[in-house]
Amino acid sequence: MEFSYKLNKEIYLEAFRLYHWKLWRRLVVACFVMIALLDLVVLAIITREGRSQGQQLFETLSLDPAISCLFLLVVLILVSASSIMLPQWRISRMYRKNPERDAIVTLTVTLEQFGVRLEGKGNSSFNWTLYKYWREGKNVIILALHMGQHQFIPKTDLTPTQLDELRSILSTALPKK
Repeated sequence: MEFSYKLNKEIYLEAFRLYHWKLWRRLVVACFVMIALLDLVVLAIITREGRSQGQQLFETLSLDPAISCLFLLVVLILVSASSIMLPQWRISRMYRKNPERDAIVTLTVTLEQFGVRLEGKGNSSFNWTLYKYWREGKNVIILALHMGQHQFIPKTDLTPTQLDELRSILSTALPKK
């Protein structure tokens, strides 16, 4: 089976998320969000008690417990934002530096090997033993290598027949995750 595609940023980003945005990362970000919400509740209670005692809002927020809550909230927001935004900035930068970005990529997938040919740059073939598993996303299929890297196949340019054939070859050659 052979087909060609031109790389785009959306496919590149989806492949990165599918490979790197694992369950434990989602759970860590969800825990940060829950802690931030609980911190907001504590801050609201402190503010409410201070206001009921006739203190102004600024006076209430300048108390030691309120300052601690605000500091924790700011730290959690910064950590959560960086864990979400930094990978996207990183992948955008990687996409801009990728030599495949402007080339037409032709993939050859058989039961024996996986071949990649870059228009005007060269070609390579890999045995399936180099790969660990495959995973399917909405618009992309990733092939994880044992070395911690991954390759991807965009599904957007494939017909349903080609997609079924590709899935059967991958299912035979590699475990699905």
